[in-house]
This record gives sequence, structure tokens and C-alpha cells, in this order.
Amino acid sequence: MLTVTNLCCSYGQEEVVSGFSGEFHSGRITAIVGPNGAGKTTLLKGIGNLLSVRGTVSLYSENLLKIPRIQMARRVAYLSQFEAHNFDFTVEEMLYMGRYPHSVGASKDIRSSEIVLETLNDFDLYAMKDKYFSELSGGQKQRVLLARALVQEPKVLLLDEPTNHLDLKYQLELLGLVKKVAIERGIIVLAVLHDLNLALNFADEVLLMKSGRQIIKGSAPTLLEENHLAHTYDYDIPTYMKQSLAVWQC
Repeated sequence: MLTVTNLCCSYGQEEVVSGFSGEFHSGRITAIVGPNGAGKTTLLKGIGNLLSVRGTVSLYSENLLKIPRIQMARRVAYLSQFEAHNFDFTVEEMLYMGRYPHSVGASKDIRSSEIVLETLNDFDLYAMKDKYFSELSGGQKQRVLLARALVQEPKVLLLDEPTNHLDLKYQLELLGLVKKVAIERGIIVLAVLHDLNLALNFADEVLLMKSGRQIIKGSAPTLLEENHLAHTYDYDIPTYMKQSLAVWQC
């Protein structure tokens, strides 16, 4: 279990997330949703100890904010919304990079070879393992980046808008993979998502945020109770969704 206690996250002197506390469980996906500027990405980075934070982030009673960075990378994998690549590598080489925290380099030790091969097959990437990353489509690139994060063998996977810029087919495929892997490997997954339909369909629970604070955390039905969405987004989201569904039913 991942336990976050009174977490405050700042950029310089500006505190963006204030006093967040919550628990997250193995094999489950938590979608973090809310309007722009709600502090979703900041919370994710705070949990990953990627910016200035106060509070505690404990994984099975171990405070992740107090351990060396290399040990943190063996427990937590973070997939950023935007990734720039100045050099080109093959798909297989990209995955071996994810083994750095375990092998302290990209050397092909036995365990690394096993997990890379397993992940190439699980993600249907083996046939393109010798292709260069720049040759791939957007959906394929995102699948490779997710696979690279998972070869770290993390206990916690942090995803910042993993479906950004993907068409619907690739969005569904990618989140389907995330759900499958989370269950099979018992990984705690926290994912920032803007698409509420995806969040409600794929996540086991949803964390709704506004202005750096938690509004509510619970199942999809809980999120829809008492008009939490309308209050948070300052817009009648449920009514809009129902009207959209009616269009498809015509």
C-alpha cells in the first residue's frame, strides 16, 4: 500500500498542492482528474519526489522521500506527459534503459534480458525491437515508453496523461495494457487523465482535485453523487455527457 500523508508540493515559493493525504492499493488504478491548474501533475510529481515537497510518502511503511534516488527508481516509475529524445535508439535499447536502476547501466545481465524479452512480448513489440524509436507511430512510441517504465519492475507507476495526443483506438489499447499489467503484477497505478470517460471506465477509483486540494476520492458512482463534477469544473458535466450519449443513440 502507498500512503501519502499531509503532502505539500511547491514550485519555488509557490505552494500548489496543500496537505494532501490518501491511500492507494496494489493492483488498482487511481485516475486523478480535475480542471486545468488543479494540481494533478504537481501531485504526481510530488509523490515521485520530483519537486520540492513536505510530508510523507510511504510504500509499505518505507518513506520514499528519504531514500536515495537510485532506490526510488527501483520502486517508482514515472511516465511524463512530454518526453524529448535528442538521440535515437532502437525499441530494444529503449527498454534496456529502463533497467538502469537495477543494473546501474544498460548492460544485458540475465534478469534484464529476461524482463526485456517478456515485456517486448507482452506489449507486442518484439517484431519491431530493432526499429528506431523515431520510425514509430505516436501510439507505438507511447507503448514503448510505457514498456520502458515497466521494465524497472516498479511497485508504483505514475502516469501523466499517458493517452495525450493518441486517437481513441490507441487510448483504449494503452489503458487496457495498463489495467492488465497492474492486476497481473500488483502495481499501484496513479494516472492523470483529462478524459472523464476513460477515467470512469478504466480506473478502480477516481481522485477529483481542484485548486491543489482533494474534492473527493472514490468509485465512479461516488464521483457522480451530489454533483461533485459540476462543482469542481464549474460546468454541468453529467448533463453534457448524457446529451452526448443521446446523440449516439439516434
